[in-house]
Amino acid sequence: MNSCDKYGVKQVTLTSSSASIIVDYGQKAAASPTGNHVYTAEDFSPADVLEEKKNWYCLSKLLSEQRAWEMSKSQSYDLCVLCPSLIWGPLTPGQTHLNTSADFIVQYMDGTQKLIQNGSRCVVDVRDVAKAHIVPIEKNVGWGKRYVLFGGAPQFSETAQYIKEALQSS
Repeated sequence: MNSCDKYGVKQVTLTSSSASIIVDYGQKAAASPTGNHVYTAEDFSPADVLEEKKNWYCLSKLLSEQRAWEMSKSQSYDLCVLCPSLIWGPLTPGQTHLNTSADFIVQYMDGTQKLIQNGSRCVVDVRDVAKAHIVPIEKNVGWGKRYVLFGGAPQFSETAQYIKEALQSS
């Protein structure tokens, strides 16, 4: 971020994560009169809870995003922050490892996940995340804002069935 300021970059689109928004171990739902909470770009995961739970990945995403916001206020560039959910999609040719989000799928493939949970996870296609980084610059929109990126929320059973079919056909 300092380099952006030093070299006169005027606009920065930053990749954060939904981890900086939704990981609160049920606190917001418990505090709600309905027992539910709809997360938006206004929400931030609580740093103290992430530290207490030793959730270093989510804490690092939260703190780095917060620092970027602080720096953007005192430096000469506009900031747009994108917070994608699990990122799935095709690998780049020559890519030698899977991204962190793909670990969720691998657990069904390698047998680590023995039972299919009754639930779902928000996911977004890697190509849509890439496009989302370009839109603020091309359209000159979104500066000073934060966006949650997700394309769907398949049931775990749907994901497992798709993986099963893909493995059987290969």
